[in-house]
Amino acid sequence: MRPGIFFLIVGPSGVGKDTLIDGARRALSSGGRYVFATRVITRAADAGGEQHTAVSEPEFAEMERGSEFLITWSAHGLRYGLPSSLLTELKAGRHVIANGSRGIIGKLSGLV
Repeated sequence: MRPGIFFLIVGPSGVGKDTLIDGARRALSSGGRYVFATRVITRAADAGGEQHTAVSEPEFAEMERGSEFLITWSAHGLRYGLPSSLLTELKAGRHVIANGSRGIIGKLSGLV
């Protein structure tokens, strides 16, 4: 089986990445070929913005030490991570769509 493709959606804050991803989710959710990554963020769950897994700084650090992330980065005073389980999805032939940072493109390309 061929591995899936990793689509990283990047751009400045407020440019419409979440709107683009939400539209893709509506159009591509059926069929199971596409997986939409849920980021882990050190931001409160009720802070608004995208649906994410909210964790504290210590929880994030523990997850990072436990190799639970494919990749992590910092921006706007917060920590962000994409789960390492996304690699399993890719290996199973599913395409992954994730909201990310322009700063991780080079590092991520060596991982997926």
